[in-house]
Amino acid sequence: MAANTPADETAVRALSDDHDLSSLRVLHVEDQPGFANLTETGLARVDPEITVDHVETVAAAVERLAADRPAYDCVVSDYDLPDADGLSLLRTVRDRWPALPFLLFTGKGSESVAADAVAAGADDYLQKERGLGQFTVLAHRIGVAVRRARADRTLCRAVEAIEATGEGIGLVDCDGERSFFYCNSSYADILGYEPSTLVDSAWSRVHAAETVPATVTETLSETDAWSGVTSFARADGTTVELPHRVERTDDGTLICTIPRANDAAGGEPSARTGERRAD
Repeated sequence: MAANTPADETAVRALSDDHDLSSLRVLHVEDQPGFANLTETGLARVDPEITVDHVETVAAAVERLAADRPAYDCVVSDYDLPDADGLSLLRTVRDRWPALPFLLFTGKGSESVAADAVAAGADDYLQKERGLGQFTVLAHRIGVAVRRARADRTLCRAVEAIEATGEGIGLVDCDGERSFFYCNSSYADILGYEPSTLVDSAWSRVHAAETVPATVTETLSETDAWSGVTSFARADGTTVELPHRVERTDDGTLICTIPRANDAAGGEPSARTGERRAD
C-alpha cells in the first residue's frame, strides 16, 4: 500500500489550519465585567495560548467581528445580554460568518435554551458553574470546536481542489459492493451523470464489461496502481473507451481517474504504451 511521502505531508500542512492551533483568539460576550475577568483569568490558567477579548453587547460583538473577523477563532457568549440574547447573536454569526465556532456559555440553564442553541447552530452549550474547574471544560470545548471547524475548512479546500483539476475523479469504498462515496463534477460529466446519481451506486454501474472491477482489484491486490483503457457505460446507454487509472490508498479506498481531455465529447482517447486494457 502507498505510504505518505514528505510531499504528501507538506500538502496536508498547506491545506490545513492546524499549524495555527497553538494560539487561539476568543471573543467573549458577557455583560458582567467580574465574570468576564474571571473567565479570561481561568482560561489563561488552563491554556496560556488562549487570548480573550471582551465585549458586553450583541451590537459590540457584531461590530468587533465585522472589523476583526479573520483574527477570531471562536465566539463564547452569555445568553442574557443588555441589547438582545445570545441566540440573536448566534443567528447573526451563522448568517454572516457561518463557519465561525460559537459556544453559548450561560447561567440560564434549561433544556429549552440548550435545544434552541443547538437548533440555531451553536457548536456547544455550557452552563456556568462555581469554581475554576468550569474553565478547564470551556477551554477543552473551545479547542474541540476550533479543530472541527478547521478540519471542515481543510476538507472544503481539498474538495475545491479536486473539483478544479478538470480530471474526472471518483472515490470507491473497496469494502462490500465497492460503491462510489464521492464523484467530482468532471467524472460525472464525462460519463453523462449527475454526481449525486453515482454516489452510493456500485462501481460496476459505469463499466460496460462486468469483469472490469474484478480485473482491476485483482491487480491492486499485488500493486498500488492500475492503468489502462476501460470501456465505460455512459448514462445515455452508449459505450466509450477512455484511459483510466485506479490507485489504492492505505485505507483501501480506490481513487479512479479519467483525464478530462478524454471526455467522450472532446476527442479520441489514446492508450498508453505498456498499460493493461480492461474490456
